[in-house]
Amino acid sequence: MNASRPLPLFLALVLAAVVYVLLTSRGLPPVVASHFDGAGAANGFMRRGFYIGFMLAFVAGLPLLVVGLSTFLFRRPHAKLGIPNQ
Repeated sequence: MNASRPLPLFLALVLAAVVYVLLTSRGLPPVVASHFDGAGAANGFMRRGFYIGFMLAFVAGLPLLVVGLSTFLFRRPHAKLGIPNQ
């Protein structure tokens, strides 16, 4: 099985997520509510720029990091997956 086939689809989805965050963040106020209590009232706030950066890191950076690290680690010549046999 060729493991590189899903890579273009993955990269397209990450790009689509980045575009979505950038397009939907244009209308945000200068201070964005970022945390809410159990009743739905905002109790945490961020500046718009920091919020956009955080969202980009979360929707693009984290998936790229996970896929990149797993690809790097499992393509090593002597990579072993340590699942115990019980």
